[in-house]
Amino acid sequence: MFSQTETYKEDTSDNKELYTTIFKSYDSLISYLPKEHKLLLYYYQDKGNFLIRDDTIAAKKYYLKAFEFTDSSAYYKPFRYSLNSHLARVSLKTKNYKKGLQYLKYAEKNANEKDSLMNKYVLSIYRYRLYEGLHKTDSTLYYLKRAQQLWSEVSLERSIIATAEIKIQLDTLEKEKKNLALSEENSKKNNIIIIILTVVVLGSAISVLLLKNVNKKRLLAQQQKELEEQKNITLLREQEMITINAMVSGQEKERKRVAEDLHDNLGSVLATLKLHFENLKMNREQKKIDQQVLFDKTEHLIDEAYLKVRSMAHAKNAGVIATQGLLPAVQLMAEKISSAHLVAIEVIHFGLEKRLENSLEITLFRIIQELVTNIIKHASASQATVNISQYENTITILVEDNGKGMDITRISLTKGMGIHSIQKRIEYLEGTFNIDTTSGKGTTVIMNIPNR
Repeated sequence: MFSQTETYKEDTSDNKELYTTIFKSYDSLISYLPKEHKLLLYYYQDKGNFLIRDDTIAAKKYYLKAFEFTDSSAYYKPFRYSLNSHLARVSLKTKNYKKGLQYLKYAEKNANEKDSLMNKYVLSIYRYRLYEGLHKTDSTLYYLKRAQQLWSEVSLERSIIATAEIKIQLDTLEKEKKNLALSEENSKKNNIIIIILTVVVLGSAISVLLLKNVNKKRLLAQQQKELEEQKNITLLREQEMITINAMVSGQEKERKRVAEDLHDNLGSVLATLKLHFENLKMNREQKKIDQQVLFDKTEHLIDEAYLKVRSMAHAKNAGVIATQGLLPAVQLMAEKISSAHLVAIEVIHFGLEKRLENSLEITLFRIIQELVTNIIKHASASQATVNISQYENTITILVEDNGKGMDITRISLTKGMGIHSIQKRIEYLEGTFNIDTTSGKGTTVIMNIPNR
């Protein structure tokens, strides 16, 4: 059953600020419910209880709204009892004493015989106050005595309940003490058993471990001996493999070096020699140049090819590069090719006052030689320029021609020994390699190589 607010605290509330905060959230949540929702019955009753001290009229309005959600069924009897009691309280505060007695009459019709003494006490207090307002002395005294009698019963009931609760607490505490003592005794016994078992288990485990350790040491010694023997055999095999790999690697490097020398040195000479033979064919008919001069130049190129093959056979880095340096070697090569009267090659240089390291000079010469050979074979150019310059610690080489150019997207730079070989050499030298070419507008190759 719903308990009533005690009337002797009509004008005060110990938790007004807390209730105000709670009802702000309560109001916000209720606003989402439809108007016919059953939960509004509880909300309107609670709202009336919240407002009754400060705004009695508003409280009455919410109680009456709550009535709209009830009917005559037994389920709603507790609600009708509670709401009539609240409205009697409103009538008391508004001094409408007769109306208040009517509400109490309705409340009693919906009362439960098993209702709490506290609720009966509150109703008696309401009747006492209402009759007091009507100046009916007999009824006032009757219900005052009735309220006092009920309050004595309430106090007695509370004392009995409190005594029972204390007895329960004491009995519980006594049981807990007994249980704790029993638990401690069992715990001691269990601890003794655990200690004995632990000693036994540890003793057994130590014995087993000692035995295993002896066997393990014997086994490890045997395995160690076998591992040493295996290690020696493996080491001998590895040394044999290293020797074989070194031989194979050396042979592979030598093959690659010979192939690159043939491609870089002899290839360019043979390309130039081919140009001279073509000139001999054309000159035989047109007689523009002295035939003997062409024969002499051709013979000279054949001799040079022979010398290069001989030099390669003796694995010497001889020739102009070893004796005079990169620039004279490039100039001599350009002079020989230009004398064939098919491609005029101009050599431009800047900042090459000192010679470079010998292996670097040889590598750069072979790169320039390969690029010039490509111009002769593929570019159909009449003019080419080789620009070699050094600024601080960077060597820049620019080789360009006025030939037919190429579509770089259709050329595979990873196949063959030409451009791909040059790229790999530049990467090895930690330099950069770029090609700028357009069909019909010639080709420019730019390389930047660090000189450490």
